[in-house]
Amino acid sequence: MYEYHGWVTLLLADNDEDWETEQAILGQVATSIQVKAKELDLRSPILEIKRANIHTFLAIAGCRNHSAVERQNLAALFEYIGEVAPLSYGLLYTWDDELKEEDGNKFKVMRMVRGKIDHLDDPFLSPCIPLLDGN
Repeated sequence: MYEYHGWVTLLLADNDEDWETEQAILGQVATSIQVKAKELDLRSPILEIKRANIHTFLAIAGCRNHSAVERQNLAALFEYIGEVAPLSYGLLYTWDDELKEEDGNKFKVMRMVRGKIDHLDDPFLSPCIPLLDGN
């Protein structure tokens, strides 16, 4: 099983555009991210881009039976976001029980800071068993 939950605040590179122009460009970027997700055949039950106040956010979550393709496609989507919105930041938490034994019991974190991605171990919900199953 492959479970994932994430969010990204979409921010463009520093520029001198007025607010309305920047928001229009950000709208085009958001559309391109949705197109990229379709190209990657992401089948996330939750993949939304919403605006709240002055920020635009991507929310993504899902649970798949097998991980290999989804893991690669989520990484490709995050890399694409870092390219088209290079000041973006956010987190993607994943739990893949198909990984080798010591990693299959941990959440992993993909962290985006200023469009750059790091892969980290989760300190909060790991080890998943017994922490999450109540035993």
